[in-house]
Amino acid sequence: MNELALTLFSAISIGIIIGLMATIQDKHRRSTIYSLPIPISVALIATGGTVDSTHIIGLVLINSFLWFVYVVFPRLIPNIFLADILGALLYVGLGYFAITYIPLSFWHAVLGYTLLWILAIILMSRLKISDKPQKATKSVSPFKKASVTTLLSFVLFSAKSALQGAVVTFPFSGVFAVVEGRSHLGTLAQTFTRNSLAILALFITVYLLHNHAPFWLQLSTGWAVYLFVLGVLKSLSVLRIRT
Repeated sequence: MNELALTLFSAISIGIIIGLMATIQDKHRRSTIYSLPIPISVALIATGGTVDSTHIIGLVLINSFLWFVYVVFPRLIPNIFLADILGALLYVGLGYFAITYIPLSFWHAVLGYTLLWILAIILMSRLKISDKPQKATKSVSPFKKASVTTLLSFVLFSAKSALQGAVVTFPFSGVFAVVEGRSHLGTLAQTFTRNSLAILALFITVYLLHNHAPFWLQLSTGWAVYLFVLGVLKSLSVLRIRT
């Protein structure tokens, strides 16, 4: 399969995944489903399967994207679509800047992310984070979400040489999750931040196995580690989502 065909196939795969995810309605289940690294896994396959520090930078940015939308909507930006677009553009812009001008080793990036995660968990436990119910509006159909995500994925995968690992963690599902989840952005942001440590564990596993196993085994082992860490995170009462 040539590079163009792989890019197109990967973009369509992510689009289908997002369309299926869009059928979830319960806010806690939706927040958990949207934090699953399914689009990340497909994007990782599409970009060659090698994990480095740029993937960790992207993980910081996807958290920042969700918290950015939570903070600005509706306090500073009354339109959720505008807040969503600005958040996505900031992700791409900051991702390109960080990857280009902030050289980091993989393990330094892992250490930095872990410290940021601990700080975020402390702040989440001390600050009042609330969901703000909005008036019911017509949601975007799963088919439209799948179509738009496919196009967006194709464009980003085509620019993977510039964004590197940040393409893998781009909030493909998040750009729709924040629109439909605008009444529970606090729950969405907290859930992803908490669960992101499990995604970090997946990246570390793939990185460690890179030269010792075929990629399918690296990724499947990474998923096993992800699910184990996720189970631990969800079982700890101190990490319970509070909104």
